[in-house]
Amino acid sequence: MAELGEGLEDRDSRDFFSVLPTPPALLGGLTLLGEAAAFARRLPGGIDQAIAIEAIISATERNVSEAGIQAVKASEEAAIATLRRTRLRPEAGDIGAPRKRLEEGIRSEILGLGAVGIGDIAELDTVVGSDGKPFWRAQEYGSDHNVGRVVFGLFQPGGAPANQSEFRVHPVFVAGSGGPMVIRRPIPARHFLRAGTGAAALLRDREFGSTEVVAIEQMRVVKSTLI
Repeated sequence: MAELGEGLEDRDSRDFFSVLPTPPALLGGLTLLGEAAAFARRLPGGIDQAIAIEAIISATERNVSEAGIQAVKASEEAAIATLRRTRLRPEAGDIGAPRKRLEEGIRSEILGLGAVGIGDIAELDTVVGSDGKPFWRAQEYGSDHNVGRVVFGLFQPGGAPANQSEFRVHPVFVAGSGGPMVIRRPIPARHFLRAGTGAAALLRDREFGSTEVVAIEQMRVVKSTLI
């Protein structure tokens, strides 16, 4: 399993929150199968065995590719479900002027044979707050950078006066006239992308394991015909 959070600052990760690469053991296994097929073709009467091994390779690659597709879906669903479960109040975009919501910025992609990138950073960065800046990192990891800050404004809808007991509980705080109020509560970590990574890794590991078991059993059958 990839390290959770891997790739956040690593530009070589193609700007994903985390990357689940194709396991080296899987690539090595496919290479060995390819060599076995080539060897079988050189044997007298080995063409049938070679064709059987090549069929195993094709089936394995299909299954691995499908597992990657399922992992992408699982990662996005888990991340969105975690956002919804940990939501304390509506996003500002839900009330007033429409704005792209954080869950709309969650996107994972296939990066190769069974390899998956979770949380496209460029897409996450398109979701911005009223200040025009991305805020997904604060939601993923939590943040106390605004604690102690004095703000002016009203809670909406309804124009309720600023009140610390309502902050992060009342739907939306709109800066402007009203207040003042001192922010005392930090933004709690929601770990939605970490949840997406975990879901993808669990699904992928399970599917890869099942594919390996099938391939090994099929190779046993082919090997028995070579003896």
